Amino acid sequence: MVVMESSEAVKFIVEEVGVEDAEVLDVKEGFHNRNFIVKTSSRNLVVREQIGNPLGSKGLENEKIILKFMEHKGLESMPRSVFYSGEEDIHVIEFLEGSEQLVEEIDATEWVEELLNFHKLSFNDYRDFCKKQDYRIGELSTPEKRLKKLKSETENLEVTEFREWLEKEINRVKNNLNFNTSPEPGLAHCDIANSTFTSGNKIYFIDWEFAEFRERPESDLADLFIGENISKQQQDKMIEKYRKLSNRGKGLEKDIHELKKIIYLSRITWGLKQGDKVEFCKKQKEKYEGLF
Repeated sequence: MVVMESSEAVKFIVEEVGVEDAEVLDVKEGFHNRNFIVKTSSRNLVVREQIGNPLGSKGLENEKIILKFMEHKGLESMPRSVFYSGEEDIHVIEFLEGSEQLVEEIDATEWVEELLNFHKLSFNDYRDFCKKQDYRIGELSTPEKRLKKLKSETENLEVTEFREWLEKEINRVKNNLNFNTSPEPGLAHCDIANSTFTSGNKIYFIDWEFAEFRERPESDLADLFIGENISKQQQDKMIEKYRKLSNRGKGLEKDIHELKKIIYLSRITWGLKQGDKVEFCKKQKEKYEGLF
C-alpha cells in the first residue's frame, strides 16, 4: 500500500495525469481511503488511495471500472474517473463541488429515482463492456454467496470474541433465507450510507469502491436504513416509491428486512477483522439481536 504525503499527490497528478500548477487544497480520510483534493490549472481533482486492504487485490480498480461503465451508459449521478494506476492502486476522479447530504434531508422520490438509475443497469451489459475494454469482470453476487464468503472470513478471524456466535448466526440466516419477491439483478453501491452528495439541484453518489452487481440491489436500501438515522415514515415512503418504479411486489419491505441480517453480520465481521472495533461490534450485535 502506498502512503502518500501531499507533495507526493501533487507529483503523481503532474507526472501521471499530465497537468500543471497542481496544489493540494485539502486531505480527507475515511475508513477505507485517503483523499487529496487537488487544484489544477483546468479543474479540481481527487487523488484517492486505499487505507489498509479492505478489498484485497481489487482495491480502487473496481471503482474505476464501475465509474467507466456508468459513464458509458450515460449516467451522471457519480464523479468521472480520470486516471487509475494499477501498480500503485491510486485512482484519480473529478472533484464535485457541493456537500455531503443526509438522505433524510433530501426528497425521497428524487433520491430513489437516482438510485434506480444504476440498480436497473444490466449485468450482461457490464460483462460485455468489461470484455471490450479488457477489464477484470466481477461476478454477480447473491445473498447465498455473500453468506458463504462471511463464513469463510469468520474462520480466519484473529479476534475470537463473537466468533462462535457469528458462525452460528451466519449458518442460521443461510439456512432460513426467505424472499418474497423475484430477484431483479442490478448494480448496487454497497456502501450507500453517508455517500449521498448534492451539487445545486443534482444528487450524486460517491465512494464506489465496494460497488458490485447483485442479484438483489435493493440491499442498498437495507444498508441505508441501518447506516443513517432515517425515520420510519421516510423509509416507508422510499420503499413504496422503489417498489412502484421497479415493479416489485408488496413483499419488498420484508425482503429488505431479510437483507438487513446479512448487512449486520457483514458489519460485525468487518469490525472483528480490524482488530480494534470490538465496541463497534458489540453495538452492532445488540442492534441485530433487537431486530431479529
